[in-house]
Amino acid sequence: MSGRAISNKGAPSGPFAEAALELRRAGLAVIPCGGDDGKKPSMKWPKRSLGEAAINKLITPERFGNANIGILTGELSGVFIVDIDDPGIVAKMLNRFGSTPMITRTPSGGVHPCYPSTTPFRSFMPRCAEHATTS
Repeated sequence: MSGRAISNKGAPSGPFAEAALELRRAGLAVIPCGGDDGKKPSMKWPKRSLGEAAINKLITPERFGNANIGILTGELSGVFIVDIDDPGIVAKMLNRFGSTPMITRTPSGGVHPCYPSTTPFRSFMPRCAEHATTS
């Protein structure tokens, strides 16, 4: 049997059902995501992190059990994520931002390194990759 969660109907469930509670217990604020690319929030962004009782209601197959999982960055989770889409510059970007134990791979071959943050911040699109690709 694989490590995938099984719904009460016997069908494998998605990332949200599999990982939402574990990520919540690690201190990360999570929401279900869907849409064509699996990135669109499936619910309104909460002003505070969802508790375990709320997540248990959301992970049922009838609700969002088969959904992708999104981590709300910033103050809610105390982390920021660097989106590295070009697999060719991953090593240079990790050298620039530093190593981290939490890195997820994207379907396109990129990565999302996750770093702790104790400072409130806003999302922005820096031009770091332009500098990383120059020799």
